[in-house]
Amino acid sequence: MIDVVVPLASVPEGRGLVVRVDARLRIALFRVGEDIYAIDDMCPHQSASLGEGTLTGKVVACPRHGFLVDVISGQCPTHAILRVRTFTVIREGEMVRVVIPPPRTATTATSP
Repeated sequence: MIDVVVPLASVPEGRGLVVRVDARLRIALFRVGEDIYAIDDMCPHQSASLGEGTLTGKVVACPRHGFLVDVISGQCPTHAILRVRTFTVIREGEMVRVVIPPPRTATTATSP
């Protein structure tokens, strides 16, 4: 498991903070009121950066085509089958810790 830690003050209001976790994963952190939420940064519609979109309430609009994603649930409010991953966020004083679980691996059943 990987943890990403950033200062609370670095998460802006009204837009996201993009953090590269590794070569394949970027996350976007958003401030909604006093709470911080983290989602996969890649838009499920056109693969643009959600963290570069505009946040209105709890919904971010993708900067490429305006695709909407709820930053709390990861769900698209207009296309129920489309969603992005959400990540656990832990506030530790003036720091924010995002828990990134290990990637899922396929398991193969073996015969005796």
